[in-house]
Amino acid sequence: MIAMPGPGAADEPDEASHQQPHGRARPGDLAAARSGMGLHEAGMWVDGASFPVCVQVPAGWWRLYRQTGPEGDGELYVAELVVGSVGPGSARQPSFRTRQPSVWRLEEELGWSVPLSCHVAIEEAPPWVADGEHPFSMVHPPVKGMPTFLGSREPVPLDPHADAERFWPWRASIVLRAYQPPTTYGRLGHAESPIRSWPHGQTRVEVVTSWRLAEGAGHRVAYRVRDGDQVVFAGSDVHLHNGDSATSRVAVQAVVAAVTGRPERSLSRRQHRFLDAQGGELTAAARPADDPYAAGTRIAVDHPERDWYTTGTVRAGTVSPTGVRIYRWRPDVADLPGHPWRDDPNRVLETPWYRASATLEGPDRNTESPYGELVLATGALVATVDDPRFAVGTVLRTFIADGPPRYEIRPHDAVLAPVTLNATEVIPLAGTAWASVDDLLLARALADLELRPDELLFTVGDCALVIDGPYGPYVHARYALPSASDPALAPDQRLASAVEAPPADGPTAGLPVAQLRLVDGVRHLRHPTLGHLAVPEQLFIAALLVRPDQLGTVLDRYRWLPAGPWPHLVAATLAALHAPADVAALTTAGPDLGQPPSTGPPATGPPPPRAEPPSLEGP
Repeated sequence: MIAMPGPGAADEPDEASHQQPHGRARPGDLAAARSGMGLHEAGMWVDGASFPVCVQVPAGWWRLYRQTGPEGDGELYVAELVVGSVGPGSARQPSFRTRQPSVWRLEEELGWSVPLSCHVAIEEAPPWVADGEHPFSMVHPPVKGMPTFLGSREPVPLDPHADAERFWPWRASIVLRAYQPPTTYGRLGHAESPIRSWPHGQTRVEVVTSWRLAEGAGHRVAYRVRDGDQVVFAGSDVHLHNGDSATSRVAVQAVVAAVTGRPERSLSRRQHRFLDAQGGELTAAARPADDPYAAGTRIAVDHPERDWYTTGTVRAGTVSPTGVRIYRWRPDVADLPGHPWRDDPNRVLETPWYRASATLEGPDRNTESPYGELVLATGALVATVDDPRFAVGTVLRTFIADGPPRYEIRPHDAVLAPVTLNATEVIPLAGTAWASVDDLLLARALADLELRPDELLFTVGDCALVIDGPYGPYVHARYALPSASDPALAPDQRLASAVEAPPADGPTAGLPVAQLRLVDGVRHLRHPTLGHLAVPEQLFIAALLVRPDQLGTVLDRYRWLPAGPWPHLVAATLAALHAPADVAALTTAGPDLGQPPSTGPPATGPPPPRAEPPSLEGP
């Protein structure tokens, strides 16, 4: 469920975009500043006044700073890449340099987002000053004692998009900001989540933050438009009229209008290609639908008595016996693990027309609760904030003790045994809709997922605590939850509003096919809906040798896995990932099936560059 935004919430500017300096540190003797440091610290050291933001990437370090002319005019923003294992303060000549009129334009050029707190750090740091004889070539740094920086007369011609993984930061990349403790790229991004996001296929439109203008003048909105993981457009030039919320559909439509309406002469080749391929479709999809809504329209439905709403898709319209127009619609949460309608894709709810409105919201995945903190249950999908070992996984167990909940997670994209992380270390991607603790216990029993002490079982209707007893762990206490009355999460099968309707026709053309590759004994499957899955090669081969009907029986025991049927290749990958013991019991491939190793210490570097996988026929 999605809680309604509080009144006036959209009028408050993002804190990171307006934070004030707490006093700028004085640059002193640079040699003294580095004295007493170890080799590792000295290699990581960089003067914050000269390079206010440094971002680690697999290829080296990006350094971001301002540059101005001798009279304080002609201000530009610079990003330069120092390649190699040296630290960000290296005097080595950059392998790439670009100068743009704003940090937003830097993002468009680089293809990755610069966190808002880094925008602030760059703006607050003193600029480098170009001398009058060699503009933007011979420049003087803002700190005395550093050698004059000798740059090139023109930007260094290296295309950072030729091998994006080497030149882009990843979630565990170190970020250095002037006079701030080191942090990671993933943690900064998580702390600065967009205030509104609209996914459309591979495109995502993000309203990053907003600023209130003069009284009655409305808002100014900062935005990003992503194509997959790549930032294509970014800026802060969108204005909203007074009364229009930055979290509303109007804001998304204004961003789409701004990027599709940019003058052609100002577009880069990458932006030009994007608009040629996606511009018309994006504009049409952002256009508001008219009531009455046709089948396939995405709608938001609010609860008549509570401050929350959910989303779904219109299947059909009809008229009630009293003459009120109603919509038959399929809630998004009906496809979550544990929902009673998950295996019945034709079941829909009925809602009066005045409770429904067309929306550009993404699907409601039950990752937030209007009743308080949401605790994830078995089958929830999460992403890690900055864990270097894996990116995405499925929650197996939830432990509660002193402090925040801890989740035992089955990693998807790395060959690891289950990993336990605090709730603060993960980002919920999709929740669950188990009707009751009894339903969850039955599903876990089918998959041989036994109880452990200190587990918290959290469902729609109730929750329960597991404690250790003389005969092993057992359910000690249960508590009812208010979400049990939610008609979307817990539909009453006896209600007439639960009716049959034809399934919506979803677009299938243009979906990428499954891709397979082998790297260092690990088989990687990239699927358009399942994402990146990694399993040991021997275990994958063993699963391929199992008959399809037997694989189907194995996967049916894991009620929280995505509903099939799947092609044999995909089913084998899912079984090898989530049910390695079942695969081992069914195969005769040998005793060593490449079971996942222990987690071991975290990796210290980024993943290897992605090889180009062969295309395989997908669903």
